[in-house]
Amino acid sequence: MNGKAPLSVAIITKDETENLPSCLASIRSADQVVVVDSRSPDDTVKIAPNLECDVFVEPWRGFGSQKQFAIDQGKHRRVLVLDADERGPPETAMAVSDIVSKEPGGAWPATVFT
Repeated sequence: MNGKAPLSVAIITKDETENLPSCLASIRSADQVVVVDSRSPDDTVKIAPNLECDVFVEPWRGFGSQKQFAIDQGKHRRVLVLDADERGPPETAMAVSDIVSKEPGGAWPATVFT
């Protein structure tokens, strides 16, 4: 792999140009970041691809459905769900990386961390 944790991060956005860069900086140890944007008129969908995210632009489905869509786009069995105004503290990043790195070859069911 690329030295990153086998973890997907799911983030739903709407007008998060200011928050997204620092959120993503706090989770750079994750292998995949999925951003599902709700047609923001700001630059969220322009900056997200430059920050190595998989970006989807979707109409608003409601909070739960939008989050679930983001989770479903993850390529890993472990998914961390964040809001763009949240940050993953270093201690959390280390704990989550430790958990996912010990995955015993598919024996565990999928897990969503929120």
